[in-house]
Amino acid sequence: MVKKREDIENLRAVAIILVVLGHSVILYSDKWALYPTTVSAPPLNGLKDIINLIQMPLFFSISGFCLVYSLNGKRSFRGFLKNKLRRVVVPFLIIGALWLYPLRMLADYPAYQDVNPVNVLVKYIYFGYDNGHLWFLPTLFLMLVLTDLIARVPLFESKPSLFDLSLVAIALLTVAIPVSWPYLGQFGQNYMWFVVGVLFHRHEKWIREVCTGGMKIVLVCAAGIGCLITGCGIESMLLGKILSLICVLVAYLVVPNHSTATLRKISRNSMGIYLFHSPLIYLSFNFWPNISPWLMVLINFVGFGAVAYGMTELVRKLGLGIVIGE
Repeated sequence: MVKKREDIENLRAVAIILVVLGHSVILYSDKWALYPTTVSAPPLNGLKDIINLIQMPLFFSISGFCLVYSLNGKRSFRGFLKNKLRRVVVPFLIIGALWLYPLRMLADYPAYQDVNPVNVLVKYIYFGYDNGHLWFLPTLFLMLVLTDLIARVPLFESKPSLFDLSLVAIALLTVAIPVSWPYLGQFGQNYMWFVVGVLFHRHEKWIREVCTGGMKIVLVCAAGIGCLITGCGIESMLLGKILSLICVLVAYLVVPNHSTATLRKISRNSMGIYLFHSPLIYLSFNFWPNISPWLMVLINFVGFGAVAYGMTELVRKLGLGIVIGE
């Protein structure tokens, strides 16, 4: 029986909170221009840059960390594939058609206007040309299946170090995939973080022994300085990757191993919150783009965050857990 890891529950809760907050302030990011606003909010622009540094690396690493439990469980590939289709792909298909598309149309989403609904659903949403936050699910599915297949290579059972090296090699090679390729490009940009989670789990004892005392203090300080640099608008692709790695490592090292009822509930509902929250923000961006930034954050983060949480609980109570991968 897998031992419950409250520290990973805490990390998952933190990750989804960061994602929701990042989506809530994206209107004020200088890297996002889907909806116009006459209001500028430099602090929120900087905050969004800091969140970008951490949110998806942490989310993908948690998925990689948790996959190791399945790898150790020796489940058949057919059973593994069936489980991931149900937990990842089915919610993607349902939310894309019944939640993302209707809400974007209600919010006058520019790219979907005057386009055949079937074309929007198939090309834009399912094939990934413009599906907002849903890109994460097919990308994660590819990572899960590929890593599981690699772990089944007979050679790696006797030489686990070669398994680790193969994951690192693939992560480095796939970075070269053009970002414009739906799902594959996102896979290439993020598989490294998934691998970080796998490797942290597999070598956790050694990593924690090395990163203790003074080393932990250095890493925490480096993460803090990195966030400050990023928030001030200083950008470098290589530096950004290094800082993201440090931030993820620090998150695992400093997160408490004791959770709370609130964090456990947020962690449990993280998938549903992720699925339901993002499409809602297009409503506020479309109908109230020029309100006070802090009121916008209150509506998006607190208001729509509560709606997403409540909807997750509702679909579960209605026996519709398949919508959120349960």
